[in-house]
Amino acid sequence: MPFDLAGLLTAARLPVLLLLAEEALGSSIVGVDRKAAVAAAGDSATRELPAGHSIHREALDAWLAALDAWLAG
Repeated sequence: MPFDLAGLLTAARLPVLLLLAEEALGSSIVGVDRKAAVAAAGDSATRELPAGHSIHREALDAWLAALDAWLAG
């Protein structure tokens, strides 16, 4: 079943924060799909964290800091 993350982000009717893992460390969103998702969310709502697939477990402090900064903005 295809998963259209960019389409979901575009259709969102509320602010969205896209937290991405680094491609080299194992992100599951890569290549063209990654570029489309970032374009749909916008650069100001996208953060790349120093982690692999499980960013909230591998980079909890960075994940929380990104979320706090986004919520405060």
